Amino acid sequence: MSTPRDIITEKLNQPKKASDDAGSMEQFSLDELIQAARFIAGEEAAEENNPGAGINFQKIVPPGSV
Repeated sequence: MSTPRDIITEKLNQPKKASDDAGSMEQFSLDELIQAARFIAGEEAAEENNPGAGINFQKIVPPGSV
């Protein structure tokens, strides 16, 4: 899996805008890439610190049952 640093480096090595007979395309700005990288890094850090957060499985046994 590519790290956010790899993705940003790859995008910076490509042209920002390109066009040909089929159409044109424009990439995300550097600010948007940095914000996305920070978000992804934060999500990964949160998952590493607390894997399975929000999921809790418990067996509930009512009193008096065997």
